[in-house]
This record gives sequence, C-alpha cells and structure tokens, in this order.
Amino acid sequence: MVGTSHVLGSPFNKTFLPGPPDPLKTAFVRHSSTVICTADVPHVLAIEPRDEFNNLCHFLTDDDPVAGYTVSISQTESPEVVVKTTFDYDSVSLRVRLTVIFSKEGCFHAKVAFNGVTLHNGDFDCIVLSSSDAAMVHKNVRNHNICYEARLLSLHGEKLTKPRKVLVYVSPKQLTIKEFLLKFIPKRIVTFRLCPSTKFQFLSDNRYSSLPAFVIDDGSQPKVELMAKDRNVIAATFTHFLLKNIGGSETFKDKQAFFYHEVRRFHHKHYHEKLAMRVNRDKLLESSLKATKGFSVSDWCRNFEITFQ
Repeated sequence: MVGTSHVLGSPFNKTFLPGPPDPLKTAFVRHSSTVICTADVPHVLAIEPRDEFNNLCHFLTDDDPVAGYTVSISQTESPEVVVKTTFDYDSVSLRVRLTVIFSKEGCFHAKVAFNGVTLHNGDFDCIVLSSSDAAMVHKNVRNHNICYEARLLSLHGEKLTKPRKVLVYVSPKQLTIKEFLLKFIPKRIVTFRLCPSTKFQFLSDNRYSSLPAFVIDDGSQPKVELMAKDRNVIAATFTHFLLKNIGGSETFKDKQAFFYHEVRRFHHKHYHEKLAMRVNRDKLLESSLKATKGFSVSDWCRNFEITFQ
C-alpha cells in the first residue's frame, strides 16, 4: 500500500513452501514422558515434522519423508536388548509414524533423533508390560486406591541400613506410601501428587536384592527410593491415571484443549439463559463488581450480555 491506497494488483495471495524438518521443532504428537507398551504388541507413535518456523512440512513425491530419523533404545537392567523399530510416512495426516515392538517386558529408555539431533520431546521412558500385567493395569484404572507391597530403601536422602516393608497406594489423585506399626496401625510416610512434575526414575542396580528398584521425585520434597516386584505395574498405573486426568498428553496445548472439552461437556446438558449487564467504561472494575455483587452460582453459569456505557 502507498498511504491508504493499494498498489496495482494488490491484495494478492502468495504461497510459501515450508522448509526441511527441524529437530528442535519436530515433535511427537500427544507426548508423554512415559510410554506404556505391551510385549510383542506393536505400539505406534506419531511424529509431526515441522520446519524452523514451526510450519508443518510437506514432501514431494521424490522425497523420502523418513530419511534421517533414528531411534536408540536401552534397557535399565541390561545394556543389550533387541527391539524392532520401523519408520513410515502417513501422507494423509502428514506425520511420520514410529512403530516399536518389544520382545520382553521391562523398563526402557528411548531417544529419537533427526540427523543426529534429538527431537524436541524425543527423550522418554518406555514401560513394557506382559499381557497379564497390562490387563491388571487396565483393571486398576477402573478402580480406586490400589495397593502394592514394596520395600523402602532410602528416605529424606538417607539410605536405610535395612529395607522397611511399606505399602504403595495409587489413586487418581495421589500416590501414598504407608507402613503399618504393629501390623495394624497405618502411618503415612510420604505422599506425592499425581501430576506431571512427579517422575519415576528406574534404577539398574540394586544392592539389596534382585527386585526392581526405582526412585520417585516431585522436585519439591526429598526423593524416595523403593524396590518392588510390581514396579512396572505401579509406574504404569500411575501413568495411566495421570494421562487420564490431563487428557492423554503432557503438552500444555493438549491439556488446554482437554480442559475446554470437559467444560463444554459439563455444561452441554444445561440450558444457559442470557443475563444482561451494564458496565461503565470509565469505572470498569467498580461497575463490574457492583453488577455481579449479588450473583448466585446459577447466575455465574448464564450467558452474559454486556453493554458498555
């Protein structure tokens, strides 16, 4: 434009093609820091290729959309493990699909990279369950306050000379570790909120026994080290509860969309009448407080029609 006048031929449309994938912008869709899989069952993860300006990448017929992607998987209990991995491209969703098949259960750590650079959220843990454990976890998610026996190895940053028998309770809201005095008096040791900041760290060595060991840390209180026969089931149940609470993904955008969806679903069956309000522009806060001072709960659920004076 020259001043307020359009030049000859404007406005016009210009199409810009996205650049090549950038590993710092390319990311997994519906990301979770812990992925739950079942042994001998294919598990598919979707990757959304984006360029350095965060544009969704498009590929020509001569391009190889999966070229440059690599994945490395290691097991905490063993340095060598055989895992089948394949990359393929879905031209409809414009996403790269990573299919993994684990031959046995256990805890694994995965790193997915593009041209040697780890993806934005390409560093995560994998808990692989047997078919029976997977069925148990799905049953646990339908129930509440599931309990598992464990041994406490360290508390408040200090190693215990002898492991203490404790019970780990997992509910949709929190994970609580308790012990029983005289076998019938419960005593709470520590409680962790069921939120993304609470992390499980899977340990490879355990000097006490052959039971799998792990650490629970939420970043705000001392870490707790435990060992339990059902370590994988505990961690998988915790992860399922967490993802169920936040909409199946740990990214802010997905959590926001899930929150809006739940709000719409909650109010879907209720008819909301309109409520007229008059607000003074010069005294926005005072006039708003005055207009809403006597509102009941049902009034706040109505659709506001605001007129500015």
